[in-house]
Amino acid sequence: IYSKKPPEIIERPATIKSKSKFDKTGDLEQIPTIVAVEELEKTKILLTREEIKQREEKAQEQKEEEQGVQIVLDGFDDETKQIAKIDEELAEQQLKERRKEKVNKFRIFAPEDIEDAKKQDKDTVVKKEYESANEQSTFSKRLDESLSSVSLSLKITGVLTLILGLLTGFKDSSYLPSLLLENTPYIITLLILFVAVCIVNSGVFIHGFKIKNGVNSDFAVSLAEIVIFAHTVLLLFDSNLLIDDGTSYPFAGAFALCLNGLGKYVFITRIRTNFDFMANQKEKYTVEPIVNEVDAGIISRGLLTGEPNLKASIKTDFATKFLDIASADEPANIICKYVCFISLALSAVVAVAVGLANQNVNYAINVFVCALCITAPCYALFCTNNTLLSVSKQLRTRGAMVNGFEGASVTSDANAIVIEAQDLFSARSCEIHGIKTFNGAKADDVILKTASVINTKSPLASAFDDVIIGKQAILPEVDDIVYEDRLGTSAWIYRKKILVGTRDLLVHHGVPVLKEEYERKYARKGRRVLYLAEAGKLMAMFVVSYSAEPQLKKSLKKLEKSGMTILVRSADPFINDESIAELFEIPDGYIRVMNSSNGRAFEKYSNLFAEKSPAYIVHNGSALGFVSAVSAAEDLQ
Repeated sequence: IYSKKPPEIIERPATIKSKSKFDKTGDLEQIPTIVAVEELEKTKILLTREEIKQREEKAQEQKEEEQGVQIVLDGFDDETKQIAKIDEELAEQQLKERRKEKVNKFRIFAPEDIEDAKKQDKDTVVKKEYESANEQSTFSKRLDESLSSVSLSLKITGVLTLILGLLTGFKDSSYLPSLLLENTPYIITLLILFVAVCIVNSGVFIHGFKIKNGVNSDFAVSLAEIVIFAHTVLLLFDSNLLIDDGTSYPFAGAFALCLNGLGKYVFITRIRTNFDFMANQKEKYTVEPIVNEVDAGIISRGLLTGEPNLKASIKTDFATKFLDIASADEPANIICKYVCFISLALSAVVAVAVGLANQNVNYAINVFVCALCITAPCYALFCTNNTLLSVSKQLRTRGAMVNGFEGASVTSDANAIVIEAQDLFSARSCEIHGIKTFNGAKADDVILKTASVINTKSPLASAFDDVIIGKQAILPEVDDIVYEDRLGTSAWIYRKKILVGTRDLLVHHGVPVLKEEYERKYARKGRRVLYLAEAGKLMAMFVVSYSAEPQLKKSLKKLEKSGMTILVRSADPFINDESIAELFEIPDGYIRVMNSSNGRAFEKYSNLFAEKSPAYIVHNGSALGFVSAVSAAEDLQ
């Protein structure tokens, strides 16, 4: 095509170091480990560096002994410092890379600017937000101080609640001092202890009646405490309340405050747990929506029904608004908003009904206070945050975090998540069992050419990385790489057309192939045959296999039940809808593989690197972390 003269052969030095760990399959050759010569030289330098240093030190000592050591004062030496030489090409390349990084991180519309801020009241545990990585230790200290403060209040409340419980349980018994057997001293003692509990938990009342942004979880508890206090004071001044089936409720009020304090303790603990994970994560990835409707439409074309609402994983330098997101959208506030007023109304209805039936106002008052104590939702904050803490601990083992209920809500409206096929298959999930060469091809030559053509996003790329040390230094240059759906990849190396893919790819390009019976001998037990053809001739075949990670398989099965679809971008001829469904043992249609046009639209989101991104969901970049976090968010929502 290019000229009548034979193409220039470019040779790159390499050596076969050792045989690989892969087992033989029939008459296949083992895959050798190829090491770049530069890597061998580096190894030699590392081994001899210590020896050279010792020789230089010995020579310097001998020189000093012969000539004596000359003392030179600072500022009087005649030596001139050498000016470091700058490699202009290298400096220019570094400048371009820095500019490229800034361009990649620049976004006109960030998700935090697009989404409206939550207007709901936030139970923030510290006043200042986490705004910079430099504030990690300071922010951790503030969280620890808040946790210590709540813990101390909880301990004091617990002790006072226990005392009130004993006084209530042993009323009118010989276990109590004789002074407390009388009604007035007994009620005064309860009242003093109850007031002490309320003072210790004064923050609950302050926050509870701060209803500018709506009713919060502390409001219901605060209301119940005021009713109990008023009723206890009435018991002190009106003995008829006790005669008409009356009793004291300070223990119930203290117990409600104790449960509420336990909820706050768990609330701060789960924020502390999530912050430790996020701050100590070296590589951070967040989950963001693909807000560009045109791109979302192209990515999901032919794969989803209805309006696409896609979520993708984005690498970021810093996850923003951690505390605001962690504190917002608390379900306990919603529970208390409804339960509190329903409880108040129904308690009043019951009190009126019982009072009219018995023609007794005192009896009605006692029933009202009792019903209100029973139905006050003091448990809400503990229940919701205990659930979150449990989920956080499980997700942490999988390299992920859902930041509160607002973090969970980011996936509630999504109908699909988008991911790379390479992320579904780790380096251990792909294996090369052997190679067979044809037409006089050399094993190391075909391995290098195959590795050059295979897309870096293909799961097979990591398998070839294991057998090529110093890969970038010895791989030949590749031009005009084209991926053909479900077939493989074509490219040009040294002015020769290279094909890497399935049998159908070679047939499509008119390359003579092996008989299907011959191929079936190797393509068994889930193994696949990958071909390499060069200049119209078959040069080699690789026997490869794929496997699914057990944890990821479980997470995908769990997410499948939520009805969410997973869209996969693949540049591997063997990764398609059917093969993924078979490997991960999931129903057909749950995971959909994009075609070339879909994949090109998603490519820029796959490589997106944002300087800042909201901390709704944070994970370590693995498919396990991403899928587990989205699945947990769906369950929480």
